[in-house]
Amino acid sequence: MANIQSPSRRLDALFREFDNLAAENRNALDGTDKKLSIAFGVAATLIAAGLWRSEPVFFLIVPYLILAIAFFAAVQLGQIVLLGAQLAVVEKRINQELGGQKVMSYFSVTVLKVCDAPTLIVPGTKRKQLTFNALYTASAAVVLLAAVGFSIFKGLPALIVKGWAPTGFYFVGVCVAFAVVAFVIARAAMGKRLLIAVIEQALDASANETLEPPAPTTSGTSD
Repeated sequence: MANIQSPSRRLDALFREFDNLAAENRNALDGTDKKLSIAFGVAATLIAAGLWRSEPVFFLIVPYLILAIAFFAAVQLGQIVLLGAQLAVVEKRINQELGGQKVMSYFSVTVLKVCDAPTLIVPGTKRKQLTFNALYTASAAVVLLAAVGFSIFKGLPALIVKGWAPTGFYFVGVCVAFAVVAFVIARAAMGKRLLIAVIEQALDASANETLEPPAPTTSGTSD
């Protein structure tokens, strides 16, 4: 006879899953904030060292370090987006278990439609306004890109002395690294709705799968 879980047991399992995903999401967010803080600190330290010692080499390190940290932060952003999509789906399943009531809506409504949105409409004035996340992201990008541009400008004399070939390789490397980081960030930032749809489709397909009957076992006794 098939063992069908009771609604209360299914609900308890969903709440445990939600708590575990929420804890992972907090840890991932904390790690991303630390990486961004490191990026600012490293850029400021290397630029200050270059200005103090008048060494263009210090400036040339800044773009690659910032892009490396940004790449790992972007990869972690992808993990955060995946966790957010999973949390939104779990919330929907919990609401379904509670009779269709929209009891839990933080990740499926607040985060998805407010925190992740670049703009929001002010209820009183009906005007669009940039969200804090959009302002923070744009400000961080401007500051880091300014640090990269300033570092390349100050380090260019050291590259020219080495010759045009090393200079070309340096700029090609910076451009490729920047393109990779931009691609990863774009895919991570714009993929939550797609991931929610994919997860829901996979769950529906899994629920519709028929269980294969167990293989017959040979008995040790004979008739």
